[in-house]
Amino acid sequence: MKQSNLFIPTLKDSSTEGAEYVQLLLKGGYIRQVGSHDFAYLPLANRIIQKLELLLRAELRALDANELRFSVTNQLAQQESVLTDNQLQLVTDLALTDFSVIQLISREIQSYRQLPLTFYQVQTIAVDEVKRMHSLLKETHELFVDGFFLHPTKEGREAIYQQLLKAISQFLSKCEIDFAMLTGDGIHALQSKVFTGDTENGYETVLKASLGSYAALQTLAISQGSNKVSAKNYLPLEHLQTIEKDAPRLQIQLFKQAEKMIAVFMRQADELSIVKLHKVLATEEIVDFEGEKVFASLDDLLTECEIYADENVLTQANYLLADCVFLAENYQNVNLANFEQVQFVDLRLVHSGETAIESQGILEASSAVRIARVENMRAIDSSVFHVTNDENERVQIELGHFAMNLSEIFALIVDQKRVGQKMSWPRAIAPFDVHLIAVEIQDYYQKQLMQFVEEKLIQANYEVLVDDREERIGVKFAEADLIGCPIRIVVGKKAADQVVELEIMSSQSKVEVRLDDLLGTLEILLAQNAE
Repeated sequence: MKQSNLFIPTLKDSSTEGAEYVQLLLKGGYIRQVGSHDFAYLPLANRIIQKLELLLRAELRALDANELRFSVTNQLAQQESVLTDNQLQLVTDLALTDFSVIQLISREIQSYRQLPLTFYQVQTIAVDEVKRMHSLLKETHELFVDGFFLHPTKEGREAIYQQLLKAISQFLSKCEIDFAMLTGDGIHALQSKVFTGDTENGYETVLKASLGSYAALQTLAISQGSNKVSAKNYLPLEHLQTIEKDAPRLQIQLFKQAEKMIAVFMRQADELSIVKLHKVLATEEIVDFEGEKVFASLDDLLTECEIYADENVLTQANYLLADCVFLAENYQNVNLANFEQVQFVDLRLVHSGETAIESQGILEASSAVRIARVENMRAIDSSVFHVTNDENERVQIELGHFAMNLSEIFALIVDQKRVGQKMSWPRAIAPFDVHLIAVEIQDYYQKQLMQFVEEKLIQANYEVLVDDREERIGVKFAEADLIGCPIRIVVGKKAADQVVELEIMSSQSKVEVRLDDLLGTLEILLAQNAE
């Protein structure tokens, strides 16, 4: 394609404030702001988005997944009245913004013989303010892939789940993204994996072992624990008379779930991971207790509340429980293992610098964004989907869900692959394979050789962007750096000898090569770069 015919409104400088990757996208003519929190994706960006979709579709097609397309997006807020209570609960559990697929399933799938089935849709959806602020481009609308897989058996659903994890991993690898596949925090899923991409601009903290493969979301991470204290070290519980400064201390946090009160005990120095608590309770519907409740005694608190304690409490003994706003009395020698009401679970928020499990060094923190997830859901009741067996009896079906944010992936690749304000796209998704530039387009030999090179490349199935503009070479190179094609070929002073300069941008491998040797040399350099 001739660059003179391609709409690339580059800028020397961007007056818009924002992260460096946003500045690059604006300067490179990829995007333009069309609202306070939305962008228009111009031809260069659109070509990349289309290639992302093609790559993903190829992976999903290999799993026999079906793509759907809806002419109108069904926004949940506009359509709640048409769903049953059970269907609404499913939509809530999956955190969907659109439930067209749920309606379609419930209408069209009547027999277990129609299963297994995997399908998905690609559509632009509105995102809430929290998700917008956590995204790289801070858009109110993003391009999402939303999919489901159904199977009549747990074993079959598990097989599809594993296939999707592999397919998404392969897709992200082809995009050359630095990513991690971690245990997800979905509280309604039997199994959940979340894919994150490393970026200094991410809102999510990931902890990784310095000497091993362990990695986890900080909110779910674990570290090498200490040994439990033997019960023989426990002293009798006493009302506190004088504070022993060297005694370990306990803290209590009080929550409310519907009409139920929940008390959580932690070591004084530890921090509660609210995500771990959500998973333990299998709900996010809990709030801090804001009343003025004061329990007359520790026994009253243990009796009236559902009690949880972080398992690390067991690594010390004879705690001090003092100055608690929920207790009228202070205590010493508190050992929660003596109380049968207490459930010990992992609730502590792990931090960078702690010892990793299984002798994998220490935990190091990095920032990331979420880009995809796959979930195995609990069996769906027959009241949600009216699926029957051969005896016409309603049966449960096994459901899984997967989602991917293509807008976030696009921005993430820019952030990971840029070098300052220069871009280097992975070849699989680059807008063009080759950027062909003539130093002086009006020179007869350069113009003729550029045509010969273009023909050879096209015949070899390369996508070529030809800079045919009458522009200064400095401007051409500056804009080529923004466009970021993985291969650059410059036709210059040696055109009369049919010699061009060939450069692989990711490795900066640069050689002069004759026209007859161009394709062979290019193949060798690309192979070396792939190693």
